Amino acid sequence: MTTDQISTRASRAWLLSAVRAGSALAVGIAVVFVQDHSAVVGLVTALALFGLSAASIFILSAKAGPARGHMLALAAVHAVAAVAAAVLLFTAPEAAPLLTLLIVWAAASGVIELFASKKAALHEVEGARDWRFVAIVTLAYAGLMALSPVVGLNDPVSLTGLLGAYAAVIGVFLLIGAASSALGAKATRTMSEVQ
Repeated sequence: MTTDQISTRASRAWLLSAVRAGSALAVGIAVVFVQDHSAVVGLVTALALFGLSAASIFILSAKAGPARGHMLALAAVHAVAAVAAAVLLFTAPEAAPLLTLLIVWAAASGVIELFASKKAALHEVEGARDWRFVAIVTLAYAGLMALSPVVGLNDPVSLTGLLGAYAAVIGVFLLIGAASSALGAKATRTMSEVQ
């Protein structure tokens, strides 16, 4: 693979990661500063996170290269979850429906992102490692949510707080990955210009 190809792939990946990071961080930071952690706030948080993620992934899915189909599927899962959060917000703003939504979304999202990361890794797409990390954290989050009634974390305050914490962790990691990819692409371009 030439340095130009590496640079092009890296420049594709960092923008997708950066926009996803911004969406997740906005939601994570908002949850920290909101005093009310009711089921309504949890559903609004979910709606914002899923909606922003769906939009950013859909708009920038071409940057995923060979994993574009998987990333479009991921955007669709986020969009469906956002619609479900909006419906629940007006019909059943309670902890149990919020918990069910979070479990289903996290499981589906994590599995699709894991497949996207594997396909991207096969084609040496920069950012595949970051997607794998997000998939693993999302699947772990799904497991935590599934166990939350057993460990006593199924109240609205815990569900909303954990969703905000998840968003913050993913946002910070994707931001670091985006910065890394952008700097790597810049270094590769600089080296190819010197040669």
